[in-house]
Amino acid sequence: MYKRLDEETARKNRGYHEKDDAYRIVYDTLDWVSYDTHDLSPEEIWTEANSIIEELRATPDKEWKAGKLYTQLMRRYDSFMAHDKAPIEPRSDEQRKTTTTLVLYATIWMLILDKKVEKPEDHPYYPLINTILLQINDFPLFDKMLAKTKQDEEFYEKITTHEIQPRDYLVDGAKLFMYTKKDLPVQRKYEIDAEIRDSIIDDRPKVMVEKLRMLQKESREIAIPRGNIQTLCKYLNERYGTNMKPNSFSAAVDTYFPEIK
Repeated sequence: MYKRLDEETARKNRGYHEKDDAYRIVYDTLDWVSYDTHDLSPEEIWTEANSIIEELRATPDKEWKAGKLYTQLMRRYDSFMAHDKAPIEPRSDEQRKTTTTLVLYATIWMLILDKKVEKPEDHPYYPLINTILLQINDFPLFDKMLAKTKQDEEFYEKITTHEIQPRDYLVDGAKLFMYTKKDLPVQRKYEIDAEIRDSIIDDRPKVMVEKLRMLQKESREIAIPRGNIQTLCKYLNERYGTNMKPNSFSAAVDTYFPEIK
């Protein structure tokens, strides 16, 4: 059973999601299908897809997990409950398939859009993407959905006034997104707020230290402040839109990258 988001949570989630280039690119496709089929809203679909990304992040064998997603989601969407605890709405197989396809479709684009490659098979997440794709590519509207999203991607790249920043969701996780604890399974319980972004994921400082390692390798092109932990922390927060606290970042540096001090 899936519990629909209340208006306030949906509004907050929408505000977070709209900061995401990938969401903007896929939005019209999700909105078109969900409106025509009376399904979940784009912000609900994107929120569900983000929770899937979090589950994949936490799973060592991501392809195995991905192969189970369709069946798991079909069961999850067998009924909808309104946020005000109105009677449960049972759903047909066709309705469940539509919801499952939309959520997995959004998940695929999160994975696709974090890297630009010449050929699909060159994408670092190609096996994972393909595992998910094979579960939904027989959906009646799939080809039209794909064509529309590709068209929207090209259009968005032409009209956007800022540089599109690829985001590796499997590394960065769900930053900038908001979930409500009571609506999600245990492993999906992330209550995200603008004031506590640094606590989104327990290993955030560790992740940022790994990013610092990567940036150090590019230091010929990028001026990276060194030595002062507060300066380093501020630099990474500004670069990646996070809100790490210097103390937690310092502890992660001591553990994973002491040579930078």
